[in-house]
Amino acid sequence: MASAACASPSQPAEEPRPEHTKVSLQFERVPLKTAFRRFFQGEGLPRETFTPNFPPQYAIDPNVPDPPITLHIRGISWINALPLLVGAAWEKDAHVVYSREGNIYIVKLRWTRDGQDSPAEYVRKARREIVSVAAERRPLAEAVRETFTSRKARVRVDADVAAIPVSLQAANITAEEAVTHLARAADREMPGVTYTRAGHYFVIHRAGAPSGGGIGCITASRVHGPPGDGRL
Repeated sequence: MASAACASPSQPAEEPRPEHTKVSLQFERVPLKTAFRRFFQGEGLPRETFTPNFPPQYAIDPNVPDPPITLHIRGISWINALPLLVGAAWEKDAHVVYSREGNIYIVKLRWTRDGQDSPAEYVRKARREIVSVAAERRPLAEAVRETFTSRKARVRVDADVAAIPVSLQAANITAEEAVTHLARAADREMPGVTYTRAGHYFVIHRAGAPSGGGIGCITASRVHGPPGDGRL
């Protein structure tokens, strides 16, 4: 089936932005700061995508903790892989966030105030939060935005699957179930759509999309289910 995400032959393809380059990472109990450094230095990116401004400059606040994290991803846009690193940190109870100032990304520690959930507890609540989905042939990115705006779970959609039309009517399901069903709906239109999860972040993308260019849940280190699942 032809994908709605494909450009019309009569229209010139939009020049891809460097941050949408697909990246693959294999971090197994890597110290958090080392993982961020390797990411910002271009690990997992094709060398031909490097420019004077990409990968961008970065700074890591010395207060950022350094627990070992595990994150295995393949074929996700660079810009959406970054929040998965943050999510992996939150799973280790490290309250890490990032911001961008010009072409410099800054990774820093957000201090938890009294009475706030710890990052790990926030992750647990985000995955279990109850949501409803009402989409009828809606572009995937729009359905995700309408479902998850103002929710604890942060759901990103890679650009090459954003326009896939999805249909789903589901009430009172968990955030993770909603992501699973939306990915399945997209997979019916463009086989190979899946999602990756780390912490409270989810990214819907093409499964194993090559660098540069059924559904299971690909977590930090494993795959669940048969075919057919930030920034702060």
